[in-house]
Amino acid sequence: PREPVIRMLATDPGIPSAEQVSVIDLADSEFSVDGLYLSESDTGKELIAVGQTNSFVYWELFASDYYWRNGRTQVRSWDVQNVATPAQAWSLEMEGSLLTSRRIGTMLYVVTQYSPAIEGLVSYPQSEEEKAANTELIANTPLEDLLPQMSRADGSSQPLVDATDCMVPNEDYEEGLV
Repeated sequence: PREPVIRMLATDPGIPSAEQVSVIDLADSEFSVDGLYLSESDTGKELIAVGQTNSFVYWELFASDYYWRNGRTQVRSWDVQNVATPAQAWSLEMEGSLLTSRRIGTMLYVVTQYSPAIEGLVSYPQSEEEKAANTELIANTPLEDLLPQMSRADGSSQPLVDATDCMVPNEDYEEGLV
């Protein structure tokens, strides 16, 4: 099998040709690239890769919270001002599986799906006792354990979202009523 790499090529549309200039080796991780973005600013050029640790999506499992547990999305950046010698600039990792990413202007949007993994939770409770135990377990789980985290290459981490940014279903809502 081929090793995971990002190949940097110089092209000449006049001849039509492409020549490899450098390679960014990704073999040191489980990272699978799903999107590449080139960012140019006054300070230089940066190649940004967005991907995840598990790039296999079984669409029939899309609605299953179990499928989305333990997914990790990564965003990595390399300084490519000198394309012959790309240098890792920064990286971050988010809990949650990558759905898509888009760059609009200078802003990169990353969309993930996250389902927390709660130790002891019965995924498909079969009895009222299991349902009651799940309800108690969730009620006693600290809120920060239910929200995704983001970590940087230096080891620092922080919540990816604040609890006030989350949608909570209205228990009083009846289907069909607005």
